[in-house]
Amino acid sequence: MRTFVDLGELMRRLLERVMSMPEYTARLLTADAEPQERAVQDGLIEPLSDRELDVLALMAEGMTNQEIADRLFISINTVRTHAKSLYRKLSVRNRAQAALRAGELNLI
Repeated sequence: MRTFVDLGELMRRLLERVMSMPEYTARLLTADAEPQERAVQDGLIEPLSDRELDVLALMAEGMTNQEIADRLFISINTVRTHAKSLYRKLSVRNRAQAALRAGELNLI
């Protein structure tokens, strides 16, 4: 708080102005946010893990679960677990919807 007080009248006017424009202020505060952070703010239940993002990208390419497992050196059951988590976090029911939603959120 002291930092703002020490900057004096100019800072006070700036803060008053910004407080009068909450939507603009929110856009300013998130302008440099990573796509994942913006996605959470735009409606994701929780952020996707790095591995979930990997699986999602490969799903969007049209790979099967087995192909994803082979590419990422994980078991097919692990792919299925990641897929279920993705569907839940993206609020979708299948991989086509997941790819579409991820595109809307600029995750892929």
